[in-house]
This record gives sequence, C-alpha cells and structure tokens, in this order.
Amino acid sequence: MDNKSKDFFELAVATGVPDIIAAVERINARKAQAQKRAKLSGFRRLIKKIHKRIDLEGAFQVAVENGVVVRWVWCGPEFTDKVARSFLDACDEVITEETSQLKELRLVSTSLNRTMVGELTRALPYTKITVFSELDEKANWRISQAAYCGENPAEWDEATPARLKKILHDKF
Repeated sequence: MDNKSKDFFELAVATGVPDIIAAVERINARKAQAQKRAKLSGFRRLIKKIHKRIDLEGAFQVAVENGVVVRWVWCGPEFTDKVARSFLDACDEVITEETSQLKELRLVSTSLNRTMVGELTRALPYTKITVFSELDEKANWRISQAAYCGENPAEWDEATPARLKKILHDKF
C-alpha cells in the first residue's frame, strides 16, 4: 500500500466511517484465523508425514474437532519405537502447543515397548494414552478408529452380536 492509500485508510478509520471499520475488522479476523490455521497445520503435516512413512492412509485414525486434532490412533505393528522417536523429536522442536490440545493417543497393536510408551506419556502430559493389544482389537475393531470414543473400555466388550441384537429389538 502506498503512502497516499495508507493516509486515506487511516483518515477513514479515524473519522469513523462504519463500512471501512467493519471491513478492517473482517480483514483482521481473517488474518488471525489464517495465522492460527498455519500454526496448527504443522501437527497435521507431521501426522501425514508419519502416516506416509509407514504407508498408511490414516483418514480413520485421526479425529479433528474445530480444526484441532483431538484423537490420534496408532494402529498396527508399523508404529515402532523408531517412529515414536521421530514423533517425539518433532514435538520437541515445533509442535508443543498443538500436542497439548491432543486429548487422546490410542496405541492399538503397536510394536512399542514400555519405555517408549513412558516417554510418550511424559512428552504428552495433557494427553490420555491408552494401550490395546491385538486381542483387544480383535474383540472390538472399533478401537482402531479415531471416531470411536467409548469412554469406558470395560463396556466395550459388551457390544457382542447378541447384545446388539437385543438393543435393536428393544428400539424397533
């Protein structure tokens, strides 16, 4: 913006022209949203990079609410200590604000050892980290999906076909 345009703009704002003030507010709000999106996109880029590294499409392993990743499911033996280490290194460098908004990291049938799970727990203090075995996944395949957020894992086993049939019969 040249000086002449800038002076007109400042004069219009100073004199209180409502249309210009409203336009300036809209522009500032859009800039703030764009900056927030740019800041938050680093975590999503990291997720995509990790999924690409282990050759996983990953659309069902990430839950996003209001533009923020809130649940991430690591499912399968491809998630090794090496993958977790690269994630932790990236978290240390850039993404601490975004990882604090991650509500749950679900580890399903992974190849992580207990030491690495402990490191993840220390690195993500605000995140609920749950570990499920391959048998848990076979008993309830939904735990491998980020959209599934059953609050009480003890109740997950109750979703047997007989119980579901009874629920459907009672409802209809």
